[in-house]
Amino acid sequence: MDIGSARLRAALAAGNGDSARVEAVATRAMPSGGSVEGVIEEPELIASLLDEVVHELRARTRDCVLSVGPPAATLRPLLVPKMSARERREAGRIDAERRLGRAIADVVVRVQGRDASGTCFVGVANARALHSRVDSVRRAGLRAQGVDYDGLALRRALPIADAVVDVGSARTTLHASLRGEPLTLGTAYGGDAITRCIADDLGIDVTLAERRKHEVGLAGAGETAFREAVREVADLVRQARRRGCIVDSVALSGNGSRIAGYRGALERDAEVRVCIGRPVGLCDAYPDDVAIAASCDWALALGLARWARP
Repeated sequence: MDIGSARLRAALAAGNGDSARVEAVATRAMPSGGSVEGVIEEPELIASLLDEVVHELRARTRDCVLSVGPPAATLRPLLVPKMSARERREAGRIDAERRLGRAIADVVVRVQGRDASGTCFVGVANARALHSRVDSVRRAGLRAQGVDYDGLALRRALPIADAVVDVGSARTTLHASLRGEPLTLGTAYGGDAITRCIADDLGIDVTLAERRKHEVGLAGAGETAFREAVREVADLVRQARRRGCIVDSVALSGNGSRIAGYRGALERDAEVRVCIGRPVGLCDAYPDDVAIAASCDWALALGLARWARP
């Protein structure tokens, strides 16, 4: 279940983990203000949408996987000596408090594993964002089996590139990899900024501007915000490279990336190749042209459907 700020997507899979095959996808528009900064304000309303998509998918299972991501959640590596699981949890809590500069009563901290190099991963999520998601699926009669991180799920669905650029309504995020460890960089500049610019340029309301953006593209309106949005993403790519990430290619996610001209502009500004391909795990019932066209919208849900318990 991908519960975004603008859309809700559900992907029904058979199997588990890498062997999972997504058999069907259903989507719904989110109500205005339904999810703000990752927090679901009206769980009962979202539960009704979840119930609709489950019915549409004819899903017999009640198990599902959710996700959280920036700005409501972070995931970072932490190098620790050999210690017990309890001590790792305490180390993760201390690390989170140090980074936040305060006590962590309003966040949830989880620490996962420790590999041969001594690295574990610390996930920190806004408690309201996390609990409101779990509450929404519970109200719909579903069971949350796990909560993934957006960046991991996206890279699971779109492994064809070095990084994934996720263009959301309110922010754009680059999910890259640094020596095999996840690196997330973001900017508070998303598709809504372009919509507002179109509305201002043409003197129309944002609802009409949003519809025009998807049906017509820019066509002379909103170009200032569009250029700024591309520059912001290109800067994220350069930041990742300065940190040591290899970012020669990116895959696109999020409906904000579907604006005509976005791919070419990003390739020029960031000197990067934008990869277009079929997302991993989608069954053959969806022909390539449909799968590729829908990948920006479905990628996160597809990646979540291939989640496996650690």
